[in-house]
Amino acid sequence: MRQTRAISRRELIGNGAVLALALTSPSLLGRSLVTRAGADLTRSTFAPLVGDSFRMRGAGIDHAVVLSRIDDLVPVLRPHDERRFALNFDVPFDQPRVGAIRSLWHRRTGAIDLFVAPVGPGWQASTFEAVINRL
Repeated sequence: MRQTRAISRRELIGNGAVLALALTSPSLLGRSLVTRAGADLTRSTFAPLVGDSFRMRGAGIDHAVVLSRIDDLVPVLRPHDERRFALNFDVPFDQPRVGAIRSLWHRRTGAIDLFVAPVGPGWQASTFEAVINRL
């Protein structure tokens, strides 16, 4: 029989602080989860790039995708919010439809690592979406 041990509030807070530090410190993880362009993840950074091609790499994928539109997140707290939006990318039909962290590269933004997932009806969805929600 497996025994469990209660975790004290002090241990929980201490472990949370260590985790927060590890997630924000590139030297501890070797690579930060916040990309080099993390501070530039605003709607106005991507707005002029709608219609442009990005290179998507990761999870066995390496191909061009097109930023097709930028949507407000629901519920809409502020229309065209700079810190809460979704990027929609058109992808080739012959690519796997699996959500994963992918590197998106554009000459104006450089490489940005984001979690993208297929959206739309059925398994043949031709759009991947990345949600930016920086409250």
